[in-house]
Amino acid sequence: MKVLLKLSLAGCVLSGLSACGSSGGADAPTLRAEFETAAASAVAINDRLNARLPTTALNMPDAGAVTYTGAAGVVVETATTTTFLVGDGRVDADFSTDTLTGTMSNFIGVSGPLADDPDPAILDTAAAYAGTLNVTNGVIGSIVASGIDADFSGTLTGAGNVITMDGTMFGQFFGNPGIVGLLLDSSDATTTTTLNGVAATGFAGISAER
Repeated sequence: MKVLLKLSLAGCVLSGLSACGSSGGADAPTLRAEFETAAASAVAINDRLNARLPTTALNMPDAGAVTYTGAAGVVVETATTTTFLVGDGRVDADFSTDTLTGTMSNFIGVSGPLADDPDPAILDTAAAYAGTLNVTNGVIGSIVASGIDADFSGTLTGAGNVITMDGTMFGQFFGNPGIVGLLLDSSDATTTTTLNGVAATGFAGISAER
């Protein structure tokens, strides 16, 4: 899944910058510390879920409602800048109706020329982003029994940036015999993203556990 790979790599790179010469410690700005913690948590959830097999058709429930919580991530790329946002992800799955909704919110982000050799000081620019990306029209059982597809859209604002996204997410449930969580991410081919009114490449993802 492309966005989750990007978010995982971003989390590893950005949360590891303190070992590469950034100041860190108790005097680090609060939002920087929160960003590093959220990025590390997102990577840990991804690792746990990727270590499990997709839920088989026999183990998919046919009744009940379950809420999954965890991390949400957004990556927005332009020719010169990459913006990484990490926040809270929530997915509400109704197995009686095979429908799904969710939210991505409470983002903290950093932005800069991060693709190759991030400057450790970039973490000191971490800023809160207001707004919510809403997950709607989710369908459970698409393509395969444990598959998921859903729409998502919303606007996020912070650090002088306005990010708008409107697209489709795809994913899957993981864990046997019981579901332990899910991964969802967007496709750049079916997502429209703007950064401050200018078209950009954007990805969004959720990794959530029961």
